[in-house]
Amino acid sequence: MGRNSWNLSAFKRGIKRTTGRNQKHLYQQMFKQIREEWETEKHQQSTTEVKAIEVPEDDYLRYLSPVAINDSTLMAELRGPGIRSRIVSIHIPAARPPP
Repeated sequence: MGRNSWNLSAFKRGIKRTTGRNQKHLYQQMFKQIREEWETEKHQQSTTEVKAIEVPEDDYLRYLSPVAINDSTLMAELRGPGIRSRIVSIHIPAARPPP
């Protein structure tokens, strides 16, 4: 095999001489053996009971990367628990002078 190691048929012949199987049968035998080992390992594993973690009731909102559009409007990304991230417009009421 060393003289023509680049030749695929030489590689196939080497596998056949070494293992007594062609590539397809060697592949099938290897994966059959691995599958059997995995099945044996799976049956030996034990499971434990799982306790669910309670989700806290968070009702906060996060406004990220605010950008002033004009003196009364901001655009920002809105995120929070159970909310899909989105871009929102925030109206800022004009400040009233003190009486």
